[in-house]
Amino acid sequence: MTRWNNHLKTIVLLGALSALLVAIGGVLAPGRLPIFVLLAAVMNLGAYFFSDRLVLRMHGARELPADAAPALHQMVRELAVRAEIPTPRLFLIDDPQPNAFATGRSPKHGAVAVTQGLLARSREYLADETGARISGDPLALARALRRLESAAHVVPSATARPATASLFITNPFAGGARFARLFSTHPSTDERIARLEALAGRRAA
Repeated sequence: MTRWNNHLKTIVLLGALSALLVAIGGVLAPGRLPIFVLLAAVMNLGAYFFSDRLVLRMHGARELPADAAPALHQMVRELAVRAEIPTPRLFLIDDPQPNAFATGRSPKHGAVAVTQGLLARSREYLADETGARISGDPLALARALRRLESAAHVVPSATARPATASLFITNPFAGGARFARLFSTHPSTDERIARLEALAGRRAA
């Protein structure tokens, strides 16, 4: 129902814009009204067929290969199966802010764009889960993360740089100035620990 409501809103909006364009054309150049009707038709067709490409291009999005982010592709495929829609194409935006959006004129032509900031954060969660499975002790890994986080607050790093901060296990700027912490690409240690504790609970069950 929501999808059809959105389609209806889009149709109404495009119809209103087309009517406005034709009305302005009729006032400014009554003898060239057919030209404005044609322009309105072209505008509607362009908006329908190319709006998703324009939005992706506006944000500098590039298609994300499956081997570059296999876990993300797998998650999107599973969600698409559950929603009973075709799997959308995945795109990556070079933006440090964790965010994402979906676009496309129909589920068959759907696309999902994720920012680098959202992907740099998913990597830590995946690494934590993989490490926990390999070690067989998620709680031990959670305790190690807590110790590293505490140490980062007490002992400032002398070599860490914002450009390489994402390579460290925990945020090397955790104990630094507020300005330096703004460059962090890591999710919060509390959230990572909560996920590991939940994983330990599932293993125990």
